[in-house]
Amino acid sequence: MNEKITWYVSRSSGWVAFALLAFTVVWGILGITKIIERRGLPRWMLDLHRFLALLTVIFTGVHLAALVADNFIPLDWKPGAVTWGIVAFYLMVAVQVSSWLRSRLPRKVWRGVHLLSYPALWMVALHGLRAGSDAGTLPVKIGVIGVIGATSFFTLMRILGSGPRRRAVAAFDAATAPATPASGATAGNSPPPPTLVLDGHPRR
Repeated sequence: MNEKITWYVSRSSGWVAFALLAFTVVWGILGITKIIERRGLPRWMLDLHRFLALLTVIFTGVHLAALVADNFIPLDWKPGAVTWGIVAFYLMVAVQVSSWLRSRLPRKVWRGVHLLSYPALWMVALHGLRAGSDAGTLPVKIGVIGVIGATSFFTLMRILGSGPRRRAVAAFDAATAPATPASGATAGNSPPPPTLVLDGHPRR
């Protein structure tokens, strides 16, 4: 039984890491697109998002350590599938480090690195389906396809929703920009500032 402990740990930690990564990506999309809109929730969502991301890296590290400690699988076993997993781990580490250094990085750099979470998730899915010992079972196939499908759905919602939101913000900025007052205009009869409507909520 002791000889199989590392094998059981590697299998379970790998699938847990995959589930955590998918949940992290989806939760981040929900927070960015404001699909869930409640007072005081965005800060709580951000903290949970960071915690899930850290757990993902930890469980992936446990998965790798258990595989190294296990002597059942040779190092050259399914090199292509293993490579997908290794590259995904590097991407996850890069995303996690960029989150820690977010205040010191330019926003474009941080955002570009953060978007690596999406290819990392798809690489992990390929790694699990090709290298996982349980990949041939129907529940695993359904689970992986379901996770990728759900993530793709929320990603599409984010892409479709980002355009109108950016246009609304740009229009609001243009409307509220300081302008030279017209001839005869006075402060007393100046129109009120326009109202920005985002996600169904008016904002000044």
